[in-house]
Amino acid sequence: MTTFKQIKEINITSVMDEKTVTDHNQSLLDTLTVGDLIEFDRIYYKHWAVYAGNNKVFHLTGNQGPIVFNRTLAFSLCDVPYDGCSVKQDEFWDIVGDSKAWINNSKDRKYRYRL
Repeated sequence: MTTFKQIKEINITSVMDEKTVTDHNQSLLDTLTVGDLIEFDRIYYKHWAVYAGNNKVFHLTGNQGPIVFNRTLAFSLCDVPYDGCSVKQDEFWDIVGDSKAWINNSKDRKYRYRL
């Protein structure tokens, strides 16, 4: 049986972890440069965004609305079907949530961008 002391310790640890993650993400945000690829560590998947500057990111998101099955437009995220997808610009903090984010420019030396 879990004691009150154990519950209190779990809650303190969770708060400390949230603060640590928030501090980590703030440090990351302070070092981001335009064009950096950001990896958001979700529980079951990774979410990706490109840093646009001024605390904004571009990322892929599912379109809201009724689902109309069309193989050319079908899109799913974690097995949730969407009627297509869009690239959106949002605030970094709105996208990161309680996830830990990382700069992942690991392929930059191998692949060059094209205009």
